[in-house]
Amino acid sequence: IHCAYLRGRALLLLQRLQEAEAELSSVIKLSLDDVVPKHATFVVPHAYVDLADIRMQQKSFSEAKQLLKKAASSTKYHFEKPLRRRIAGLEDKLKEQ
Repeated sequence: IHCAYLRGRALLLLQRLQEAEAELSSVIKLSLDDVVPKHATFVVPHAYVDLADIRMQQKSFSEAKQLLKKAASSTKYHFEKPLRRRIAGLEDKLKEQ
């Protein structure tokens, strides 16, 4: 699951949005199938935020907002503070739309 997330994140940074979406969606699917090991659960909210970023670039603002809410509802995971800042930044961008 770490590899899928990291591939998705790298593809997002390269602006290869369709490929990034596929990788990040696979992370979400694994979490919904409940096959994510406890030590890897932190990648799930990060994947939601990256998918929200993709939706914002595609001008699908309502979907982006829903994804950010899902990410924000996650608690007690590694790297929570940086992710909270990133969520706040994307929410600010959404307010500008």
